[in-house]
Amino acid sequence: MTYEECMVEAINYLREQFPLEVKKQIYDMYLEDPKEWYVEHHFFWGMHIRNELRNHGLKDEFLPTGNWDDYYVEAIEKAVLIPEIIKAIKELENG
Repeated sequence: MTYEECMVEAINYLREQFPLEVKKQIYDMYLEDPKEWYVEHHFFWGMHIRNELRNHGLKDEFLPTGNWDDYYVEAIEKAVLIPEIIKAIKELENG
């Protein structure tokens, strides 16, 4: 599997796995601090997501640096911060 194929699979997998409420939480954290929204959560759910990607068959060996720690945030952002999900989040907020 190439790096590109791995990232596409990771993004699609996360998009399917995250409920809308979780996507909204991520979106809200991103709006508060776009550069470091994930930092305080790394040791709780960040590590869980990284390990879940590995368990899904997306091994570190497919990544240029050989470690999901360097790529899971990008995968989350690309899974959540897209127009159709942001629209669904806005609709959730507006009832």
